[in-house]
Amino acid sequence: LTKFYQSFPSFTMVKVIFATLATAVVASDLSLTWSDCGAKHAKTTDVSPTTLTLGTETAITGTGTVDEDITGGTYDMELKAGGGLIDSHFTGNNCEAKSFNLPLGIGKLDWDGITCPLKAGTAKIGFHVTLASALPAALATSDITLNAGDQNAETTLCVKLHLAQTTSFV
Repeated sequence: LTKFYQSFPSFTMVKVIFATLATAVVASDLSLTWSDCGAKHAKTTDVSPTTLTLGTETAITGTGTVDEDITGGTYDMELKAGGGLIDSHFTGNNCEAKSFNLPLGIGKLDWDGITCPLKAGTAKIGFHVTLASALPAALATSDITLNAGDQNAETTLCVKLHLAQTTSFV
């Protein structure tokens, strides 16, 4: 029976993919880097912290400036991981907190919501990330893009976060 299955190239490919996904990350931390991707009414000037610890909730805070009062609107958080294995969107109202379970049981995202109205000037926006204590190596590198629009559907936030392992694989 083993020879029968091994004669199919697709079965071998499935075994390779499974082995790649099953490889756990040794690191307990992932590095976090970010970039502002250009919103019409805001500029991100800082995102902290610079690392996330697997298995624990991490508060992520973005600081920036907004050139108008925000009284409403919506956001879209997009998570891409595993070389395209995961590409999920999480949406909601800017002014309301909301939690999202991540695919494949790898964790959750919590949008803190903003206090509306948010006055023009310096602003802080937060969310929390909890990732499983052991991630498949293929999912350790991921990108989260956070876009938000104001009450007039004009962009008020665009920031890209990149997570990557800080040490080697098993």
